[in-house]
Amino acid sequence: MAFNPQRTEPVVKRAVSETQKRLWDALHQYCRQLGGAVVSVPHHRTLRIEIPRSENSMLATKLAQAGYMVHHCGVTSRIAGGAFTSVDVLEIDLPKC
Repeated sequence: MAFNPQRTEPVVKRAVSETQKRLWDALHQYCRQLGGAVVSVPHHRTLRIEIPRSENSMLATKLAQAGYMVHHCGVTSRIAGGAFTSVDVLEIDLPKC
């Protein structure tokens, strides 16, 4: 099959409710306030967060206390201030709204 630049593939997107957008935005802001970095796609149901290992972050505990199932996905490196730092990778699933 030859490449046809005029042919466009259908884009399948899941509709995101305004309630879910507001919840995602609020959680994003909350995580940043507590030192986390949200690295997931905006408004996706799964929120992926990186928190520095060197700091004693209470973010995972606070999210669990708020009723979210916090999944620890592993440890990775992140560049911060020109140096590599180790971060914990967490995921939470937003409720369907």
